[in-house]
Amino acid sequence: MARPILLRHALMATVFLCFAVSLWAAYLNLRSADGAIRSRLAENAVWAGAQLQTELARFQGTVQSAAVRPGVAVKDAVLQRFDLFWSRVALFRSGDLAGFLDSEGLSGHVAAIQDDLDRLDPVLAAAGDPDDFRDIADGIDGLWSKAQTLAAAIMQAEKNRVASLTAQRDEAIRYVSFSLLGLLVTGLGTLVSLTLSLRRARAAETRANAARDRLTAAVDTMSDGFALMDSDGAFRLFNGRFIDLFQRANVADFGAATGLPTRPTGERPVMVTLDDGRRAEIRVRAGSDGDLVCLAQDVTQRERWRAETEAARVAAESSNAAKSRFLAMMSHEIRTPLNGVLGLLEALMDERLPSAAHRHVETALRSAGTLRTVIDDLLDASKIEAGELRLSRRDFSPAALLAETSDLLRPNARSANTRLANRVVGSVPARAAGDPDRVRQVLANLVGNAIKFTPDGTVDVELSVEPAGAAGPTLTFAVRDTGIGISQEHQDDVFRPFQQIDSGYVRKFGGTGLGLAISKALVEAMDGAIGFESTPGEGSRFWFTIPLQKASAAPDLPVRPARRPAAKNGSGRVLLVEDSETNRLVARTFLKGAGFTVEEAENGAVAVEMAENSSYDLVLMDVAMPVMDGIEATRRIRTLSKMPIIGLSAHAFEEEIQRCRDAGMDDYLAKPVGKRDLVDTVSSHLRRQASRGRPPVSERIAC
Repeated sequence: MARPILLRHALMATVFLCFAVSLWAAYLNLRSADGAIRSRLAENAVWAGAQLQTELARFQGTVQSAAVRPGVAVKDAVLQRFDLFWSRVALFRSGDLAGFLDSEGLSGHVAAIQDDLDRLDPVLAAAGDPDDFRDIADGIDGLWSKAQTLAAAIMQAEKNRVASLTAQRDEAIRYVSFSLLGLLVTGLGTLVSLTLSLRRARAAETRANAARDRLTAAVDTMSDGFALMDSDGAFRLFNGRFIDLFQRANVADFGAATGLPTRPTGERPVMVTLDDGRRAEIRVRAGSDGDLVCLAQDVTQRERWRAETEAARVAAESSNAAKSRFLAMMSHEIRTPLNGVLGLLEALMDERLPSAAHRHVETALRSAGTLRTVIDDLLDASKIEAGELRLSRRDFSPAALLAETSDLLRPNARSANTRLANRVVGSVPARAAGDPDRVRQVLANLVGNAIKFTPDGTVDVELSVEPAGAAGPTLTFAVRDTGIGISQEHQDDVFRPFQQIDSGYVRKFGGTGLGLAISKALVEAMDGAIGFESTPGEGSRFWFTIPLQKASAAPDLPVRPARRPAAKNGSGRVLLVEDSETNRLVARTFLKGAGFTVEEAENGAVAVEMAENSSYDLVLMDVAMPVMDGIEATRRIRTLSKMPIIGLSAHAFEEEIQRCRDAGMDDYLAKPVGKRDLVDTVSSHLRRQASRGRPPVSERIAC
């Protein structure tokens, strides 16, 4: 506020000074014009012009007399008048009058008169008879005209000069008047401004006093202690809360005994233990005038809450860790026997059984598959809740993923008498980047639900690319069915966990109610969106979009080989490391049925010894085993050989998969493992070995 006032006063003082300078300059101009008006030079010029005409008239009269009465005395009189006239002309050719005529542009008139005099001088000297003087008298008429012209010009110049100087003086008077008025107005304005400034200063002082009073009252009512110290650390002022905290009666009682800092504490406060055991947080900051401001806060309760919160956090983390360990244990304990059940049932399906027995085995296999889906959903939901969901990024073919998912679910569609069709709309890139396993999981869930709720109907699956928007182009998967649809009152519950349309559907169609909730979480984790439209009795359309990410420059392997019957002509020597006899039986049956040679080890230590003494093309390594687990066994085998090692584990968590990769495993299969997945994975790695110029062990031995 002070700076604008000072600037205004400075501006007004500058304007006042300008008006004063203008007044002085106008006054000087007025004096100059007035002096010029009173100058006698012009009057002298007018008088000299009049005298010039008078002398010319006298000269003319003398010449005319000589023409009538010639004689020596008359001629002398003529010459005398001629000399007087000559002297009058000479006055205009030198001195101030010459300068005046030059300034007015009249010197030419004087020069013309002087030329006539120069021509007349010898003529007068030679004249003697009356006729000569008559000729001279006739010639004087031209000289008379020039003299009159000069006199008239001098008079006109004098009039012009007087008019100009009068106008200049009038203008100077106006400037003087204007400057005086400006000085008066500026002076009044300055006076008013100073008066207002004084009033504002008094008002500001009043407000400052009121603010100081309010600040003092606020400081006294602060919940924190407040104190003011000088630069030497001596206390000058403090509020009641400060006294209550430190239990001191007056300033003299404060000092080193309080343990207070007497220098600025910076960003980190100082903790002080009070006499009664309470804890106080002290902050000391430097003021602009060198004083120190001390703030003291009782943090006893806050520290108690912080300790309780920390204890609760540790307990929650411990509980979460226990939950994770429990999930890992349950995953292992459930998936391990389920692997045996599914494996042996699948092996029985390849046997020649009576039709009734075959149907029983098929039903059991389907029930076990449903149980596996339920377990996978529960584990995925637990991962999402615990924040342990991890996404991968690799290249894949969107069209191939669509075809593979449709082929996988086509048997379910045939069982429900549902026509399943898929198509690619528009220009979809051959390759994209992302997590194909999670995309497949979401798509399979949507298609599976559509088939389940569309008996004797149609399910159409569509893949397209939406144009670039704010987040760029997106891949869009849409599943449209002609099923039962979803009523309006149940549509808000579709993506909630453990929700079904109603209990009747649960009994008729089954399911945990987790599939769509998991799908929504997966799509949102991939920065996508999911939604649906549905009309009861007409069907539903579920869709999800994910950002279209550009694939890498080099082509990758396909996402996963298309489903086909397991190979029957496998070739290679496989070391199967598994502590469960049932799981060894399942894996051995699958691999030998595909033509592979299988040797077995019941733990990692036996596997390492066998790898040291024999050659194998591939190792199937269980992770959790007694004596020596698969992680340590893999590390030791890696020092002996670069052959592929495929991990087998019922721990279907990303951390477990990463541990396997860090130990040196090339691939990972989560139990329960189907025959097709096991045989295809083993065959794929062995084919890759052969393409690198490393034939199976049996062929190398034969050579």
